[in-house]
Amino acid sequence: MEKGKKYSIIITTGSGLYRYKINDLIEVTGFLRGIPLIKFIGKEDNVCDLFGEKLNEQFVKDQLSAIFRRFKIEPNFFLFSPEVDDIRHIYRYVLFIECQDEFHRFFTVEKLLEKNLQRNFHYAYCRKIGQLQEVKIFIINREGIKSYIDRCY
Repeated sequence: MEKGKKYSIIITTGSGLYRYKINDLIEVTGFLRGIPLIKFIGKEDNVCDLFGEKLNEQFVKDQLSAIFRRFKIEPNFFLFSPEVDDIRHIYRYVLFIECQDEFHRFFTVEKLLEKNLQRNFHYAYCRKIGQLQEVKIFIINREGIKSYIDRCY
């Protein structure tokens, strides 16, 4: 195990007869007398999959965090979600975001997010064969967030 690396937990008996993949994702934060110190990151099985692209929640979160840091974006709210329009044959992912940022920069952010998502082989393949369109960013305002939250409750 290495500090800063992420791992999946598999529980087994001493004999190795039974194995249970519990879909927990952990990160090694350090070591104490040779024993790894770990932090729970999330569940591995939170995956969105329209055409086999298998976008894992943690993978997307890592890509977005890196972009937010790079561009010094501090979103008040964001949601990454698939867009499915069977009538117009539009299938893609959309980043809904509300923040106090300059909107003209989001074209660059959109292109970088698309590039970063293609680090996932399955997503890149779905894009290559035309099953998915490029990711889009949708800027929302405070009233839009309130409306969304009101509809959730």
